[in-house]
Amino acid sequence: MTISDKKFELENYLPYQLVKLAKKVADAGNTEFAAPFNVSLAEWRILATIGQAGTISSRGLPDRTFMDKSKVSRALIKLEAKKLIAREPNNEDNRSVLLKFTPRGIELYNMLIKLAQDWEADLLSIFDEQEQATFIESLAKLDDKIRTSDSQ
Repeated sequence: MTISDKKFELENYLPYQLVKLAKKVADAGNTEFAAPFNVSLAEWRILATIGQAGTISSRGLPDRTFMDKSKVSRALIKLEAKKLIAREPNNEDNRSVLLKFTPRGIELYNMLIKLAQDWEADLLSIFDEQEQATFIESLAKLDDKIRTSDSQ
């Protein structure tokens, strides 16, 4: 078997570019607004998810945060040790627990959200309003295309 003679440059391959950019954005954001509060990227994703949902079952976190179960589990242990979240029984599903913020978790979440939104606004400030709208729309189109492809 021989290697294809078609030129392929990984650096120009869209999936590679998206993953690389997503990692850079996530790492930069975490460094800017979460790390100063001793919050890891995994912990931040969980805090943001709980903040959006209120009380949430632990079972759905891996899918909602795009992290594997072991990473979610380790982050939950750390968040609980920091007294940012509390676990309570899930009467609808004995295999999972419900997660919610402690008062300390609410306070930190509110600070992090403000910092995250400010950081995001600064990041997007390289685009004018129309460019921002087009960028967000383009991301949504790619997401829809992938979702449609996955369901076929």
